[in-house]
Amino acid sequence: MSQEYNNHKDWVHGWPYDDDAPYDKQWQKDMADTCALSGNGWWWGWTHINCPIKEMRPRLKALYILRNK
Repeated sequence: MSQEYNNHKDWVHGWPYDDDAPYDKQWQKDMADTCALSGNGWWWGWTHINCPIKEMRPRLKALYILRNK
């Protein structure tokens, strides 16, 4: 692996939060919002295009845009 990929904090598409998942307050809020809307992961693999839940499409589209910057 090349030197430029050794530190995940330097990745352009890396972890969007400041801390590890269980400890980051923004991650906790985002996860609570996602789970309240869609359960706990049964929607995995859906995109804003193929999601059958209309209310969930904006959240999936925002995640898609964030990941594909």
